[in-house]
Amino acid sequence: MNNCLFCQIAAGEIPADRVYQDEDFFAFKDIRPKAPVHILIIPKKHIESIKNATAEDVELMGRLLLAAQKIAQELQVEESGYRLVFNTRGHAGAEIDHLHLHLLAGRALGSKPVDEALSIIAEGAHSGSKIPRADARGIFIIIKNSLPRNSNTFPTAVVFMLDIQYLC
Repeated sequence: MNNCLFCQIAAGEIPADRVYQDEDFFAFKDIRPKAPVHILIIPKKHIESIKNATAEDVELMGRLLLAAQKIAQELQVEESGYRLVFNTRGHAGAEIDHLHLHLLAGRALGSKPVDEALSIIAEGAHSGSKIPRADARGIFIIIKNSLPRNSNTFPTAVVFMLDIQYLC
């Protein structure tokens, strides 16, 4: 598909930080990583989403999982653990209409920076003390950077961030 960003990346028309390639798949580092290791694995065949996969794609989908396993081994994250995630359509966070598998690793589940930021806020709220401005700025940046670009939660997050500024 000519206007598909991921098809163009797989064809070498758009540069990407490649970590793996074979005749069926192309894997590269996500430009907006959600974990220390965040790899996108795409089939070179254009399939819009899981919803559009057919019985003819069953073997390809199985090989996609094997490619993910091989990439995890090559990146040496297999022992510590990793997640494999498909996002389907916009509400799930998918921004590109080309099937892709996220391989995420490098930190324990639940150790996200937002969790740490919320802990700082909770401690300040319970103690009745104001959050130091430097911490508030860091919290603001962590939350802002963790929001999906097309997030419906953005207005709520803005109000929340304004509340953080009030606590400072």
